[in-house]
Order: sequence, then C-alpha cells, then structure tokens
Amino acid sequence: MGMCDFVVKSFYSDIDRLHFDAEVVFKQIEINTTYDFNVRLLVPIAYKGPIYLTLDNVTAKADIDINLTTRDSKRYVYLSKLKINIDFKNYNVKYDVYNSDLAQFNEIIKNFLGNNREEIVKILKPLIEVQISRRIILISNNIVKQFTYEELFPDRT
Repeated sequence: MGMCDFVVKSFYSDIDRLHFDAEVVFKQIEINTTYDFNVRLLVPIAYKGPIYLTLDNVTAKADIDINLTTRDSKRYVYLSKLKINIDFKNYNVKYDVYNSDLAQFNEIIKNFLGNNREEIVKILKPLIEVQISRRIILISNNIVKQFTYEELFPDRT
C-alpha cells in the first residue's frame, strides 16, 4: 500500500529506444505479509504469523522499457521490463506473536529485528524491489492498454 503517493524527482524519456528513466520518492510504503520462522535450538521452534512493515521516504530509481504490439491494426504500448532500485534506511515492523506460551520467542524476534536492522534491510530490499516492479507493471499496463501508441505519443506519428 502507499504506491500511489509519490513525488517524481526526475524523468527522462527516449521514445526512439522506448526507454524511460525515473526517480521517485514514495512517502510511505506499507507491506502486509507472513513470516515463517522455523529453527531448532534445543527443541524445535516453529511459528508462522502476519508481519506488517512500514517504510518511510523510499527513494526509487527505475529503468523502464516499453514495447509495441499491434491489435486490430492499431499499435499499443505496454511495459515490458521494469528494473527498480529502492533505497530505504529504516523500517518499522509490527508482528503478531501474542501467545503467552511464546513469550520467549517474541523476545527473540524483537531482539533479532532490533539488533540486525542493516542485515534485515539487505534481505528485504531485493524482495521488495521485485514486488514493487510487478505491481507497477500490472497497474501501468492496465492503464495504457486503453490507449493507442498514437494517442499516447501524438508527436511521433
């Protein structure tokens, strides 16, 4: 959530190559997902539950390629490739471990997430980039599929 609240810092287009470069800042990105923790110390500990991440002031640089397709003798564009590189330094996390039998597990998770923030960011970053890219491609293609190439780029006909 929060993907629609952004500011464009820069945008470069090369219509001849069908390529765009953009830099945007997302005010806040919220992610709802599930974690699956399974470790064996002295006894096996396994728990699965929801986790809620909030990333503030996320800078994203995107390389975007579009392609042309012909349908009913009209040319249409679609996003074919989006490579995004996000930068976030910090995150807030909430997770649901409210079972009183898991109080120690809750403390372990809390300490791990609090003491290993840089490592967590390194793990989360590529996963988030893939999901953001997929979401932007889906949303963008749902928008541009309604317009012909000539309607989107009238000075190129």
